Amino acid sequence: MKISLKAIVVITFVVVTAYVIGHIPPRNLEQKAAELEQYCRSNGYNTDVGILVDYSLYSGRARFFVWDFRAKRVVTSSICAQGYGGARMFGGTSFSNVPESKCTSLGHYKIGLKRKMYIMPIAKAYELDGLDSSNSNARSRYILLHQTPLPVSIFPFPIPNGLSICGKRLLPAFSAGCITVPFSKFNSCSRAIDNPTKPVIMWVYN
Repeated sequence: MKISLKAIVVITFVVVTAYVIGHIPPRNLEQKAAELEQYCRSNGYNTDVGILVDYSLYSGRARFFVWDFRAKRVVTSSICAQGYGGARMFGGTSFSNVPESKCTSLGHYKIGLKRKMYIMPIAKAYELDGLDSSNSNARSRYILLHQTPLPVSIFPFPIPNGLSICGKRLLPAFSAGCITVPFSKFNSCSRAIDNPTKPVIMWVYN
């Protein structure tokens, strides 16, 4: 089947427009970044770069942001999956610090060592330590920041994270509680936060 030049132009326009809309940062991002910077200063953490994850945003939009504190701008933005124990296809989210809940935990995380995933050797991950009562079990729950085969952008569609009907899973889960981003976005994130002079903090909020 031959595709006309007009059809190609229209498809390209739609894809580019969806990408741009899906990556518009929330209005309060700069305020949240200032709050994170103050937290880092008060607790002796890295004040060059930090990560903000806003799970109040629709899952088809970028809600993972690497922030440069000095330049006061986003370095990398990405869609980000949520633990399927709390994620829903069409609205409604829940969070938990309880083991085996398969939910993501809110709070501040200290980003630790970078390593390979045990269950997906081609993927890399950062170990995380929960710094708040709301995510204190992160280490024992094996909660990580890691790569996963998410598309780079899927707006206006939601992330189909572990869709199941009548107990039968129809789609794979992209997160069982971990903070997960596409491979290319993870690599961009790594370039910004690797080899820090002080630990980098990721703030996950709703």
